[in-house]
Amino acid sequence: MLTNDDIIGEKLSHLLKINSDGENVFKNAAVWATAKSLIAWLEQKIIEQSVCRSELQMEIKLLNFKYDDVKSSNSYLPRIGTDIMTTYSKDKDKMVIKEVIRW
Repeated sequence: MLTNDDIIGEKLSHLLKINSDGENVFKNAAVWATAKSLIAWLEQKIIEQSVCRSELQMEIKLLNFKYDDVKSSNSYLPRIGTDIMTTYSKDKDKMVIKEVIRW
């Protein structure tokens, strides 16, 4: 299993594959779990340090990630503090992450 340190500072593109519809999807459930873990970790750091996006010098990268195996409503990614504009939506059984945080 990947750790937060494995993907901090990198785009998540190496964790993706192209599905039959030509969409970027997470390679497997472990990768999806790692991505959720990273988002939660960043959210906690923001809460602990009371910092905003500009102080962390984070960049919002517009990507269109989908993971076909996300089926339960409790699989939504947690929101990252109000200063981080991560958006997501659920389209049937697919999670669409419209924006992803990266260092």
